[in-house]
Amino acid sequence: MHNINEILIRSLLLISSLSLFSGCASKVEVDSTINMPSQSGLALNHIAIVGFEGDKYNIRGNTLSAKVKSKLMTQGYLSVHGNSPYRLIGEITPSRVDRDTWSEKHEGKKDTWYSYHASVKQTLTMSYYVIYGQQTLTSGSETFSYSKEKSSSDNRAKAKGKLRNDAEVADNLMEKAADYIVKQISPYRASIKLNYLSGDDENIDLGIEYVKKDRLSQAFSIFEQVAQNSNSIEDQAIAFHNQGLIKLMQNKHTEAYELMSKANLIDPRNFDILDSMKEVENYKVLSDAHKKQRGSK
Repeated sequence: MHNINEILIRSLLLISSLSLFSGCASKVEVDSTINMPSQSGLALNHIAIVGFEGDKYNIRGNTLSAKVKSKLMTQGYLSVHGNSPYRLIGEITPSRVDRDTWSEKHEGKKDTWYSYHASVKQTLTMSYYVIYGQQTLTSGSETFSYSKEKSSSDNRAKAKGKLRNDAEVADNLMEKAADYIVKQISPYRASIKLNYLSGDDENIDLGIEYVKKDRLSQAFSIFEQVAQNSNSIEDQAIAFHNQGLIKLMQNKHTEAYELMSKANLIDPRNFDILDSMKEVENYKVLSDAHKKQRGSK
């Protein structure tokens, strides 16, 4: 489970953007949302948020704790309650908010004019620990940065007025930190791009259009008809491949892998299908490991 993050990133990048040397099908990129395992490999059912120590400048540890709790509840994979033996603790170390203003002189052939600039910067270093009894199950540390610059042709005050105030800067940093923690300790939904394959049968393109409209059941049926009725081995394989991607979108990883394997068996010369099959298998392994850790089937 220690290499989950590395395997997962490689898998998703290869599924969505591989440039292959062979294969007869063209690719159609479709925005998709799938369930991701936690990036640390942790798979719990519940957790207690003890909190984050640190209250300095414009950033408060209890505010970060509240954001993490809200995001975990929104994802819906990890419940939060105080009686859980699994505890999330941590600390935060923010920097001072750094604001600056300056002007720049511009010389033209006939005129001289000034531009006015303002900037704001702040960093937040956050460490977290998931603890069970005296054992640390997973931990991590990350630094998040906020840096913006604005300008005005009028004066420094107007340039400064375009920047976020201290509270807004703090909120931005804590949003980043909360997102990071949730992805580390809990499964989560992620938006990625999947490459569906197009073939000679126009019904395949019709099925892809249904996928784009999120009509996955109808799309699956269209691909199923192509797989059963087409006289082209290449189109049959493409149809099974696309069915596999639909099952991946539906988080049915075993079915996705079986369909990809069938596509590869029908047309082993299509390396687009081969690579998709390998990467769906990697994703299935990660998902199965999470289910096993949770004690689910």
